[in-house]
Amino acid sequence: MKELSKSIRFIDKHFNTLFYIPDGSQIEVVEPDGKSEILGCQYIDEYHTKIGNETYYIHDFAELIENGNKTVSPLKKQLER
Repeated sequence: MKELSKSIRFIDKHFNTLFYIPDGSQIEVVEPDGKSEILGCQYIDEYHTKIGNETYYIHDFAELIENGNKTVSPLKKQLER
């Protein structure tokens, strides 16, 4: 049986779901000073994902983002004209 594509869940530190992205997609992390970083994401399992070069438990990543006063969102792709 063919395995379905995996979705990566992003949460806040209270375990509330913020958004999902498909495996292999990218996120944008924005620092308090406005500096941003684009990171690729790879599904590991329901509670772990590889973000950039690091593997995280999703709650640990949520705490890292919130404790650093950062924001995270799915990367918005620009429309081609």
